Amino acid sequence: MLAGGVDFGIVPRDPRWNGEAMQRVAIPAVAEERIAALSGTAASALEFLREAQEKPSGVAEFDAAYRILALPEKTGDSLVEASLAEKILRWPAGGAALHSFLAWRDPFGLHCQARLSGPPDWATVTYFLAVAEQLSARIPASSSSPERRGVVDRLVGRFLAS
Repeated sequence: MLAGGVDFGIVPRDPRWNGEAMQRVAIPAVAEERIAALSGTAASALEFLREAQEKPSGVAEFDAAYRILALPEKTGDSLVEASLAEKILRWPAGGAALHSFLAWRDPFGLHCQARLSGPPDWATVTYFLAVAEQLSARIPASSSSPERRGVVDRLVGRFLAS
């Protein structure tokens, strides 16, 4: 199953995705309880932002462009090995150029997002699907999912089911 608690993210190396800055933000316990009551997914994301550590791929060019954030006790080995890093970095010529790639897991599933320079052609779509399939094969089964399903989670779940 690809859905589960928020336990990893692949994000562009950008100040907006600075995990260390997020870890320093103190959220009062009362606020966290209220967030959890509304959404177990949001509570799981807050835990992730507070506890995630960077797990480099070992491919210098990829690690200079992207951060792989993960909860070490839940994800094990590196999620991005050399061949996957190369695929993300070397988007095929001729189609829409890749601006950035993002991926994460949450209770609703595995999400992969390619931000492109323009509308994709069929070759770009099939290449993206191959990248997403290779990533999904590297992700360990989720050990847990947020226990509390809040009002927001139920609404989003109904929307996704329809």
